[in-house]
Amino acid sequence: MKNEEQLRAGETFLLRAGREYFLSTIESVTGESLEISVPAKDFPTAGMKVSMDFHDDDGCTVYKTEVMRGPSEQRRSVRLKRPVPPRRVTHRQYTRVETALTIRFREIGTVTYHQGIVVNLSAGGVLLKTTASHEFQKTLEMELGLPGNVPLNMLGQIVHKAEQLNGPDGKMSLYGCKFIRLDRRERKAITQYVREQLGHEMSLP
Repeated sequence: MKNEEQLRAGETFLLRAGREYFLSTIESVTGESLEISVPAKDFPTAGMKVSMDFHDDDGCTVYKTEVMRGPSEQRRSVRLKRPVPPRRVTHRQYTRVETALTIRFREIGTVTYHQGIVVNLSAGGVLLKTTASHEFQKTLEMELGLPGNVPLNMLGQIVHKAEQLNGPDGKMSLYGCKFIRLDRRERKAITQYVREQLGHEMSLP
């Protein structure tokens, strides 16, 4: 999608403000500002630096901007300055390794956790296999334990889905999820794990 086509009324994106993410929609566009919807009453506040993240199968287009007016009890919308030209981040820039790690996850807005298997992993995302059923573009809260590390807590958005034949526990689905929340410690732990696995594979006879 061309950049100018993303900044138009009706387009949905992830608003990133600090460590918080909000699924938002552009309501209107002017030459100087954007009016967007947010599911919050008092955050983000005027003056905050935020980003607008438009995700697709190949990566993410990131617009940096600033909040001009925050939401209120009466008006669930935020006014942003017109963003500067965006930065493009591709998911494939991260090296992936095959794994058989177990992962615990749930869809945002639900209370039920599901179990799955991590098929491959990188600092940009994860491919997981599970009997649970989720829709495209849903956001998952994931808990992953890496050897020698405390459990990692990440947010990932489903960017592709494929179904496999029935397994012993039912129909299996594969979900490709890109990370949309990964702090420095978590990214470092995953990167180190990937490097260790690559080193192990290279040392095999």
